[in-house]
Amino acid sequence: MNGAFIKSKLVKLINKAGYDLTKINGNDDSIPLIKKDILNLDKIYFLAESNQLPFICFVPVAYVRGHVMNFSFTNMSHPFKKAVKKALKKEHRKKHIKKELQKFYEEVKPDNAAEVLGLTKEEAPNLAQKEPWVAVHPWEDRTIAEVEKNRPIQTAKENKKNGLDVGIEEGWHLFGPVSESKLEVEAERILELLKKFESTEYKPYQNKNNITATILIDKKADKLKWMIYDGQHRTSILSALDYDFIPVMVTKIVSRKNVDFWPGVTAGDFTKEVALKVFDAIINEEQSPSI
Repeated sequence: MNGAFIKSKLVKLINKAGYDLTKINGNDDSIPLIKKDILNLDKIYFLAESNQLPFICFVPVAYVRGHVMNFSFTNMSHPFKKAVKKALKKEHRKKHIKKELQKFYEEVKPDNAAEVLGLTKEEAPNLAQKEPWVAVHPWEDRTIAEVEKNRPIQTAKENKKNGLDVGIEEGWHLFGPVSESKLEVEAERILELLKKFESTEYKPYQNKNNITATILIDKKADKLKWMIYDGQHRTSILSALDYDFIPVMVTKIVSRKNVDFWPGVTAGDFTKEVALKVFDAIINEEQSPSI
């Protein structure tokens, strides 16, 4: 029995279960686009167990949360969304975006990575010794050491792409403090994306430049959330422009019942109880105490 035959049978089973797996770009490397029943927990489990990752879906904004501060996109808690909403009503948009961001960066200055996740030094001693930007969730495949090594490299690349040739020492985009030059770059980045999304319908799934997310599931409580890992700016702007659904690419599905096997727990960076505290804060829509 060859692989193509098995794959064909699997797709038929998934379609029968209620999914519409429309392939994007029409080639073997294309990603399934799920058009319905994305809030059905049983079907999400089925998709995960069928190893059908990644996939693209349109998620109601109410179910989306922002990494790593647990920002909601349905209200004005996300600083990027708040900045865009204020700017939409004004002339000289960049000035107002910058003003709102500056206010946020001056107010939200976590002391360490544990605080970013809403944890005490006693609950997460390893993270409490690290810079705030080292914050990592217990279910992520990245270790604390890997984040500490790679995030500065990623941030420097993003800064350079946006015209700022400096590193993470100038600040990180999701909390303060940040330098004046970093503030300028973030304001300009948001403004340019806003202009783009106002003039062109957002369809990233046609070129694979997708917002990426992890689905968090608590089946017992019948709750789920999409945690955005790449695409904070895009999600914020789309939400500010009153998109009811955000297209995202799901790269991982995390179940609360599997906490014993989460990478951060098995590595000893989180106890089971503390890991669940972080998970439950997101599922239950609790804002980070740092805000």
